[in-house]
Amino acid sequence: MTGTEADISQVTQSVGFHYEKQMGHHGMMVEYIHPAVLIALSPEGKITRYLNGIKQLPFDIQMAMMEASQGTVRPTIAKTLLFCFSFDSVAKTYVLATEKIVAVVLSLLLGGFFLYLVLTGRKKDSSEENDA
Repeated sequence: MTGTEADISQVTQSVGFHYEKQMGHHGMMVEYIHPAVLIALSPEGKITRYLNGIKQLPFDIQMAMMEASQGTVRPTIAKTLLFCFSFDSVAKTYVLATEKIVAVVLSLLLGGFFLYLVLTGRKKDSSEENDA
C-alpha cells in the first residue's frame, strides 16, 4: 500500500487490518509485521471478502474483484468450504477433499468411542462399589 502514513493508518484501521512497524537489522530499515490478506472493497467502501494467506488462486481473486464491483458480500463459510474442497488446476474446478473429510469423521468417531469407554467404565466401577 502506498500513501502517507496517516492515510495508510486510516484505511487499515477502517477495515480492521493490524500491522506492527519494527526497525530492521542494524536499525537500517523499517519492517512491517502483518498477516497476509487481500481485502476486497466495493465501490462504496464496504468489505466484500477477505482472502487469507499468501497462495491465492487467480480464480478466487477474479471472483473477489467481480463481487466487490457488484457490492456482493460473501459469508466467511468459504474458509470452511476450502477445507472440504481443493482446486483442481487441470479441470479448473473445485473437487471434494475426501481424505480430509474421512480424517475428521474418523477422529470424531474415535473420540466418541473413547468417551463412551471412559463413561461406561466409570458406571461399572460405581455400581460395583454400591454392591459391596
